[in-house]
Amino acid sequence: MVEELGSLIVRVKMVAHEVESSTSTIFDRLTQLVETGDIQLNQIAGATVEVEHMADSSHQVAERAGILSTVAGDARQSAQGGREAVQQAVEGMGRIQENVQETATKVQTLGDRSREINNIVEVIAGIAHQTNRLALDAAIQAAMAGENGKGFGAVAADIRRLAERAKDQASMIGRIVRGVREDIGAVAVSMQDTERETSAGTQLTQEAGVALESIFAAVEHQAREIENINQMAAQQLESSSNVVHIMHAISTTTQQSTLTTRDASHNMDRLARLVEQLRASVEAFKLRESQGYYVPPSSNVSVTSNDDQDNHLTVSGIFRTVTSTALPSGVGSQNALPAARTSDQFGPFYPVAPAPQNGGWQGQQGWQGQPNGGWQGQQGWQNQQGWQGQPNGGWQNQQGWQGQQEQQHPPDERRQGQPMQSRPQQRRPPQLPAGPQGNGRQ
Repeated sequence: MVEELGSLIVRVKMVAHEVESSTSTIFDRLTQLVETGDIQLNQIAGATVEVEHMADSSHQVAERAGILSTVAGDARQSAQGGREAVQQAVEGMGRIQENVQETATKVQTLGDRSREINNIVEVIAGIAHQTNRLALDAAIQAAMAGENGKGFGAVAADIRRLAERAKDQASMIGRIVRGVREDIGAVAVSMQDTERETSAGTQLTQEAGVALESIFAAVEHQAREIENINQMAAQQLESSSNVVHIMHAISTTTQQSTLTTRDASHNMDRLARLVEQLRASVEAFKLRESQGYYVPPSSNVSVTSNDDQDNHLTVSGIFRTVTSTALPSGVGSQNALPAARTSDQFGPFYPVAPAPQNGGWQGQQGWQGQPNGGWQGQQGWQNQQGWQGQPNGGWQNQQGWQGQQEQQHPPDERRQGQPMQSRPQQRRPPQLPAGPQGNGRQ
């Protein structure tokens, strides 16, 4: 029994050493992950602030774009009204030009009629002149006739007076006709000038209409572009809001990941302390070098990460590994440990004499002799009370190292945590459990 216990202690020490080395490496890496997570949280917080500022700017841009869209709509309506007014002005100038042209034609006709009247007046004046000459000849002939020509002379005198009056009236009509002709000429010149000005005004109005048409097209295009900008600004605002929500979700997820990593780091630190306590507990059993216990090189005791539950970093896995690597009987060396009896007889370990009360490793009772004190018993290493003596404190039980964290921190639970303090480089000295009082193996 002493030989097998010594071999077991050596194997437990080797496994504890490898577990301690692995947990130390994992703890350092988890610490780096926590520090990196804190840096990422700070960076994500800064990025979230910038994205929120961008969202505010996008909101302001959307508001300004909406105002520009309204102004562009008003400008488009004004340009449409100006275009219609110019078109009406062009049409009015065209009608005025037509009326001026008709009036000029009529004035020209009046000028022609005044020339005809002047010709008629000249004919009447000629007739009056000839009548006056005939009256003068008749008066001469009446004077030559003497008393017989007095009556004829009086008639000739009346005819001459009528001819003189006709001549005077014809001269007056001629002067009036000449004045009318001069006025008609002036009106014709004025109408020609008016026609030219009207043509020029019509041309300018048409050019203004073309310019306003171009302005209206530009305003229409600007209104469409502003409307597109307004839609893009609205989409950008929506995208910025989505990015803000995503950044908050990323921040929450990163916080959860950091907290999970921090919890795992704490658990690894606790596991390291438990391993140190295990080694300290094993060191309580002093072995003399003269006894010559050893573990053959062929016993490759190692702890690796595997999906198999027996190879997890648990006490049950450690002892299953130790049990599986026990030497068979008869291996050729005088220092080789004797083979264990079959499990049908005594189980995986030799029985020992009953220990007195409170003489086990944890101060409860002996290893296998008394109730609730054996390794595979009701309250041993793997059952209800673990190394620390607290309820449900075992490594793989109700609230142990690998079970409690998943119950306390489900994946979908959002938690807010504080940044992890850096792990001190020097570990605390292990807490030695209560050893046997007077019953230890020397």
